[in-house]
Amino acid sequence: MSSTVVPPHPPPGSVLTELARCAALARTGGPALDPLADLLRQAGDRLSQPMRVAVVGQIKRGKSTLVNALLGTPVAATGQLELTFTVNELRYAPVPTVRVHYRGDPTPTELPPERLRELTVRDPGHLAHLRRIRKVEFGLPHDLLCRFRLVDTPGLGSVHGVDSANTSEFLGLAPTDGGVAVGSTLDVLHRTARDVHQDSAAELDRADAVLYLFSRALHETDKATLEEFLGDVGGTITPLRAFGVLTRCDQFWPPTADLPGRPDPMTFDPMVAARALADEHLRRPRMRRMFYTILPVSGLLGIGGQTLTDEHLNWLADLATADPRRLVRHAADVGRFAHAPNLNGITLPVAERRALTEQLGAWGVTRACGYVRDGLTPAELQDRLRADSGVSALEDLIASHFGNRSTLLKLDHGLRDADREVARVRLAAQRGGPPVPTPVGEVAAAVERLRARMPAFAELRTLSAFYNGEVTLTAQESAELLRVTGEHGTSCAARLGLPEESAPRLILDRARERVRAWAAREQDPTLDRPTARAVATMRRCHEHIAHRARQALRLLSGVDDLGSPAPAGDGTAPHDQQVIVHRPALQRGDQ
Repeated sequence: MSSTVVPPHPPPGSVLTELARCAALARTGGPALDPLADLLRQAGDRLSQPMRVAVVGQIKRGKSTLVNALLGTPVAATGQLELTFTVNELRYAPVPTVRVHYRGDPTPTELPPERLRELTVRDPGHLAHLRRIRKVEFGLPHDLLCRFRLVDTPGLGSVHGVDSANTSEFLGLAPTDGGVAVGSTLDVLHRTARDVHQDSAAELDRADAVLYLFSRALHETDKATLEEFLGDVGGTITPLRAFGVLTRCDQFWPPTADLPGRPDPMTFDPMVAARALADEHLRRPRMRRMFYTILPVSGLLGIGGQTLTDEHLNWLADLATADPRRLVRHAADVGRFAHAPNLNGITLPVAERRALTEQLGAWGVTRACGYVRDGLTPAELQDRLRADSGVSALEDLIASHFGNRSTLLKLDHGLRDADREVARVRLAAQRGGPPVPTPVGEVAAAVERLRARMPAFAELRTLSAFYNGEVTLTAQESAELLRVTGEHGTSCAARLGLPEESAPRLILDRARERVRAWAAREQDPTLDRPTARAVATMRRCHEHIAHRARQALRLLSGVDDLGSPAPAGDGTAPHDQQVIVHRPALQRGDQ
């Protein structure tokens, strides 16, 4: 956990001015256009706020555990089943805070964290309080939350009709998932499976990006949710906005014959097997069209490794003195390892073994003991377990894939909301409602001009076409497309695959070379239309980088003429096109 505040990068001033102008224009259309004006205002507000990342999936897929692992602290409710039926939002705050939002009350109430943990359906005195809760908001001093607001959702279900008797099936629960407990708790809280789904769906609609969690076998209701719900949201769930997360991967150990890899518990790595299963899912075209990737993660190991106490470390040191093969053989029988009073060759008492298994999982215990035998320090042990869990890779990918494009994704989200409202107003008029107010056409045209003036939207369209399989590029060209559009960093150097400390002259030379290469590629008469558009976008991306490098060279040479257009024949874009959008800068920044 960290207390260093890293605020979101300020949005481009011209964009905010244009959004404010559009909102004011919508206000002139009367009360019928107030929702449109509000959406345009919110689109501007969103740009200066952290990106909203919704963690979604069927109930009991490890969403709260994953959120805790990302933050390195057990803040989101995991064991307390009733709190998994509410939205839990994690945001930045200089000191830990808890705000409870009640149904029908617009003003949240601050509560001490211990008060929240006391709430349980097992205490009749708390039921009235629990039933009123709509959302719980946690504030934490964590760097990740300066850039991203994490929203832990209750759980999605099939969108087809279902009666209350089929709650467990609706929520995608197997008998071992606690289906009976879930159904009875919902009844006590006066909630239904559909309520849970609708709350989650609403948060998904409000999110700028999505982490979709599913389990090893991709349960049939997981498939239903993916196919029926995510597949019908108008293209907003795309690889630009969504990762898949294969959860609870530590439970693949001890290995079974149906898992990839050799089933030797001593050498079997469940995360490697999970990677193979994730790749298998990604070979399905529909999955590739929705998810940038699918990452294997063990949330339990991720959070457990980061919250090890001195007592835990002492127990691990005791276990590490046992013969490694004997320890693995005992741990592979998880129930016996955690409950048998005595184990041959193991001196650690049963209560401590059980506590370690609950903290790290059986595989995590054996992994940690190996690191203790290797002489790792406690800090090194924690870092290694977090990396083994896949949580470090997930956090890095969130920061790069989402974070490097956060301004663009947030703006696109806001403009999509405005587009939907314009379409709703026009459709209502077509169906015999009030005529379309005059400002609607002007606002819609202004939004389209805003998109047209921002070269980054051309990048967004190209990336969408690329992920949809509409673009035919070589592997090398595909890698360059991702790099130049900010996948690995938003500085000019990063977009060109150069070291961050590269001189402006080197950046300019490389950008010009790539402009020439992509311009030559444009001359290929066999290019299909989507590929031709992508190639043209690639050329323009490199032209913008070259223009930035020329600006830097002019400043360094003492020529302060940045307000002037680039010289004719320079092959770069005029400066006035750069004002409205936060284009690639020579220093790392938010896209």
